[in-house]
This record gives sequence, structure tokens and C-alpha cells, in this order.
Amino acid sequence: MWMNNFSVKHAEKIPNSAKFHLPCCLTKYSVWELMCTDAQKETIEPPSYSHSMKIWRSQLNHIKIPKRTRFSKCDTCIQLKERIAATNEKSVREQLQWQRSIHLEQQNKERQKYYKHISKAKNNPNNYLSIIMDAMDQDKTAIPRLCETPKSLGNIWRLKVNLMGAIVHGIGVYGFFDAFQWAHGASYTLSVLVHILSMLDFLPDVLYLQLDNCPGQNKNRYVLGFVAKLVEANIFKKVKVSFLMVGHTHEDIDQLFSRFSVRASREDIFILDDLITTFEKCYKQLPVTGMKIAEVYDFQEWLQLNNIKNHSHPHVFKFTKNEDGKATMKYKKWSTDKKWITSTGSDKYLLQDMDDSPINKIKPNVDNLDFERLRHDTDQVARFYNKEKIASWWDSFLSELEEEDDDDLPPLTLIQNLREKKCEAIVQEEPVEHLTPADEPIPQVVIGKKTHIIDEEIKEGDLVLTDTPLSPEDWPQVARVVEILPENRLKLQPYWGKKTTTWTPAYRKNKGPIYITVNKNVIWHHGFNLTQSGYLPKNIKELVGKYEEDNL
Repeated sequence: MWMNNFSVKHAEKIPNSAKFHLPCCLTKYSVWELMCTDAQKETIEPPSYSHSMKIWRSQLNHIKIPKRTRFSKCDTCIQLKERIAATNEKSVREQLQWQRSIHLEQQNKERQKYYKHISKAKNNPNNYLSIIMDAMDQDKTAIPRLCETPKSLGNIWRLKVNLMGAIVHGIGVYGFFDAFQWAHGASYTLSVLVHILSMLDFLPDVLYLQLDNCPGQNKNRYVLGFVAKLVEANIFKKVKVSFLMVGHTHEDIDQLFSRFSVRASREDIFILDDLITTFEKCYKQLPVTGMKIAEVYDFQEWLQLNNIKNHSHPHVFKFTKNEDGKATMKYKKWSTDKKWITSTGSDKYLLQDMDDSPINKIKPNVDNLDFERLRHDTDQVARFYNKEKIASWWDSFLSELEEEDDDDLPPLTLIQNLREKKCEAIVQEEPVEHLTPADEPIPQVVIGKKTHIIDEEIKEGDLVLTDTPLSPEDWPQVARVVEILPENRLKLQPYWGKKTTTWTPAYRKNKGPIYITVNKNVIWHHGFNLTQSGYLPKNIKELVGKYEEDNL
């Protein structure tokens, strides 16, 4: 039972298989140690290591710790595993194991937050829209693709095909294919997003967008700037852009790609139309639409943005519109952090102005394609399989690619088109007007609520309310100031308790009081006392409730 619960919490489900893969920072012995620790907390006698391994081999062989993985590995996981294996000091080992447990718990919480967004979009599609986007490994989509390659065709030149996939949760799956006629940067990602939004029948007020951490395609000022523009143009009232922890990003979109890859490996795929058809048959949970992407827009030229720094560190950004009609950006290091942070700097907004001018399309570039070699080799494939239509399709497709390079592309009134779709949707779906308060953007009072604590106000001995990632599961977080340290740091003694229970200083058995060191910016209230019975005063409980409402 413990092992199954542990795998559900920390393992990644492998598509087309019943196997679960645990993070690479773990070993079987370390998993057994974690089980023993949990058993001791419950005063249960844990099984021996040998007996645990026997049960694992006989009853839990679907749970694996892979030596190699096709997905990128987490740097933190690898470093922790190596350092734990290298040390012989008990205290150092315990500290590293504690760091590992915090790391695994955090990645699980990030994943659960993503699942929560999916659930909200599925259960309340009139208010929420959840989209995840990612690109597939191009080595698995090159065509022609043959199940069994004859020796005479072993060295044919195959056309590299890119697949950008997207799952719109509760609505459908989309696949956009191209032959690398465009650079796959921010403009490409945003063009795919625009195509998806244009195909939807309805645009609700809240968008949850889940992306990979790649800075060139996703985590950059152009993607964030366009999201701000969607909010400022009233396409959405609120947008959250989220990024899973690096090395722990294997999600439903990767399961889609895996199913597609497995199905494609069992079929002869001679032309791009075959590849798209195979993609449309690989997934049964939702309707699947595959298409050749026809237009990519020049967002990098179109968007007028201020510079932005350090945006690679947060894992979630939130955009809402303030009372001045401007899109504001807030961020968190982790989606489970309780407090949104307002960006600082000389420029207040990422978006310089709300320009509704048409956006130019990027001309496709096929200079990297060897048309002569492709025609020769695909003709060779057609003759071998005695299929004239293969040669005919390739000749027509390559001619289209050559002609595309010379096309004169008119600009697109992108924002106007999305506004019209939004207005049509509001007319068709009256319930969208009846939003509950919890669904509306965070009030402007949150912005005004952000204050800077003056150094002299905090004194040694003060009780404080904190919002620190050191113990995110403990809420509210109460502590007493033990010492004021240099560089805006404080030494605190945490208190144990809940909103409705008594509070006592935190002590470890036989080791004395627990202390933590934090920055002053995690203190959001201070200078109060517990009641005579050790409870939080009524006004502090109300303050905690208001803080939760505004920041969670």
C-alpha cells in the first residue's frame, strides 16, 4: 500500500505501458529508507530491506527506477543522488535526504497544480480554458518512414518534419506539421496558439497555458508580452502561464507523442498526409485534428515590449488588467507559493502600448531543403513499392514549397479577429456573464496591499506571520523573531499549530528549539500576541483569511 501511494505521488506514468518510473535521484535502498521513516512516524515496524525487495520484485515490478530515460534528467536529482552516494557522514546524508524529500514534494505539488487547472477547465468550460503545448522529437517524424527498410533504400534522404502538439483539455487534441520552413522560436509558438484559439468555438475569461521551459520558444518576453496583450485587449480577463520543474515535465502531451510514435513505427508512412492521418488515429480520449501549418506571424516585430530580466527563474506568471486598463504581470517561483510577487524596475508594464495594427506574416524559407535529392530519393521509394501516387504527391508537395517562398503575404488583423470571436461567444453563451466572485480577476487591492516593511518596525521577540517555501504545507506560518541579522535577514523560531488550535514553539525531541533564517520580505505581518490560551487572536485569523483569499 505504501509503495503504491508513493509511486502515485512521485512516479511518472509511462504511456502504452503499465509501468511507473520513479525519479532518477532515488535508489531502491533510499525508497526503503523513506518507507522506514514514514513507518516510524506511525509507530509501525517496517519490513526488512530484503523482504521489501522481495515484495517489490514479485508484486510491484511495474514500478521502476530507470537507469536511462529518453526524457531530460533533473540536475538537482542527479546531484543529490551522487552526493548521497558519495558521503559517509550520517548528518550530511540526513541533510541531503531531507533536501531530496523537499525537492520531490515540490515537483509533485507543481504537477498537482497543473492537474487542478485541467480539472477546472473540464468541469467549468464556460469560465476556464486549459492548454498544454510542446514540440515532438523531430527524429521520429521524418518521412518517408518505413517499418522495414530495404537495403537499397537505407540511405535515402528523408524530409525532417516538425510536430507542435497541443491538448486543449476537455475539448480536443491538435497537431501542427511543417517542414521547417520557419524558425521554431517565439513567433512559431505564438502562431500555433493563435491558430488554436481561432479554431475554438468559445473563449472563456480565464486561460491556463502550460509550456516547456525552453527559453527560445516559450519562456521569453515575446510569449509573456503576447499574453499581456490578450488580457489588455479583453480576449481574456486572466491568463496564467506555467512551467513545470525542469527534468520533471513528462506530462499528458508526452504521452500523446509516445502513442503517436508507437503507432507510426508500425506503419509505412510515405507522405505527409499519411503522417497526419496516423497522428489523428493515435489518441482516443479526445477528438484529434492534424494539419499542415500554413501561416506563421512575426510577433517579434509586431510586439512593442519593454526589456525584462530574470524571468527564467519563476515557474508561473499571472496577467490581469488593472483599473487603468493595463495588463499587469505578477509571478511566483512555484505555483504553490502563497504570495504573488510584483515585478519591479523603471518600466511598470511589459507591454508598451496596445497597438491593434495588423501583424505581418513570416515568409517560409526552404533554402535548407535539397529539392533535387528529395525528388530523386522519393521517386526511388515510389518505384520500389510500385506506387505512382507517392511520386506524384511528392512532386506536388515540393512544388508548393518552392512556390510558397515567393508568395506575397498580406498582414493579418489578429487582435480584431480574436475580439470578434470573443464577442460572438458571449452572445451565444449567456452563462459566461454570470461569473462567481472566485472566477474574477484578483482585485486591484492586491496591488495596493504590497508594502515594504521598515527595518525599525520589527523587533526581537515579535511574533510574525511568514510566507516561506521552507514549509509550504504549514499554514498559517507563525514564528517569533529571535535575532535581527545583517543584510535584511532574520533568525526565527517557528511555532507549531493550526488556525483553530493552540500555538507552541517548535522543538525537536532531545535536540532543543528549531531555528530558521529567512529574508525580511517573507514577513507579511508582525507585532501581535497570542491569546492567553495560546490561540491566534480573532483579528489575526481574519487577516490570515484575507491573505489567503488575495494571494493563494
